[in-house]
Amino acid sequence: MGKEIINVSKRRDLGKNGSRRVRKEGGVPAIIYSVDVEDPIPITVERRVIDRILHKKGGKNHILTLKVDNLDEYNVIIKDFQLDPIKDTLVHVDFLTVKDDRPVKIKVGLETEGIPVGVKNYGGMLVKLLREIPVECLPGDIPEEIKIDVSSLGINDVKKIKDIDTQNKFKILMNSDVVIAIVKPTRATVAKETAKTETE
Repeated sequence: MGKEIINVSKRRDLGKNGSRRVRKEGGVPAIIYSVDVEDPIPITVERRVIDRILHKKGGKNHILTLKVDNLDEYNVIIKDFQLDPIKDTLVHVDFLTVKDDRPVKIKVGLETEGIPVGVKNYGGMLVKLLREIPVECLPGDIPEEIKIDVSSLGINDVKKIKDIDTQNKFKILMNSDVVIAIVKPTRATVAKETAKTETE
């Protein structure tokens, strides 16, 4: 993934009142965390910039370069963010510094590909049990999303964590037998099978 440079400013007006002022002016209070620096760095970042990144495909896992007050630069990923429960707007962001040779633990979105045979031919329904999974990898190997082909699944067939091809680029931090997706029978499927049995 490429790195995007974002200009931010160090936040000196801390506390609830300071955070309110930042949000009123179109910014978002944020903090840079680093395993190499004992004290976190409070900053302000433009809301529209973070909104744009979060709405990108796999955006929250992109490596960003934060340039603080046009001086110090930090390569980071978005560790966490909070939304206003009523307005659904950003209220806070946590960034975590990364280094090219140091693995990071992060959650990545999981997408299924294809139409299962059990859905297409037998009227079943694909049920997705996981939307994202935790992985560990080097920053340069963070996938935008993880895809798994479900087109071969019949009724009651499943795809599990162990079926994901990691291409040896990342390690999945979950039990390999956890079910990702299953094709379940519907009433139409059961009725069709019952009618078939009665005619035999």
